[in-house]
Amino acid sequence: MKSLTGIKNNITQKEEYEFGTQFHCFVPLTMNNEKVINHFILFCYNIGILIKYDEQNKTFNYQKLPICTDLKDFNMYSFAHIYDYIFLFGGANCEWKRTKHVYKYSMKDKIWNQCKITLPVKTNSSFTILSSDDTNVHVIGGFNAKGEIQKMH
Repeated sequence: MKSLTGIKNNITQKEEYEFGTQFHCFVPLTMNNEKVINHFILFCYNIGILIKYDEQNKTFNYQKLPICTDLKDFNMYSFAHIYDYIFLFGGANCEWKRTKHVYKYSMKDKIWNQCKITLPVKTNSSFTILSSDDTNVHVIGGFNAKGEIQKMH
């Protein structure tokens, strides 16, 4: 594999977190239900970043985004993005505390809200599939509150 050439600032913004960036949410930015070219959002633990790539100048730019205060130490959530929203389902923190909450992030307004609906059980490490007509979200797999493989879909 060829390494990237010509990228002027190829080092990502550094955030302080002892476990690094893993099991994260990484999605394209959308505005008015249209993808914004070369713009991406990353959420993980206490990290929220809008990543912009300028093709002409071959540079990356980073902008801090607000973190959901309830999830500041969480990752291993599943996620889906639809229209101009990101939904995070479940997750766990470094002490393996799991949650069944669902959170919604507005890409347009840069605001977090906890959804009224919750998952039926606390879960982490699941994955999410959005139906082709954007009307259903399927949260599959993962681990339940006892650390057992989640068999409920």
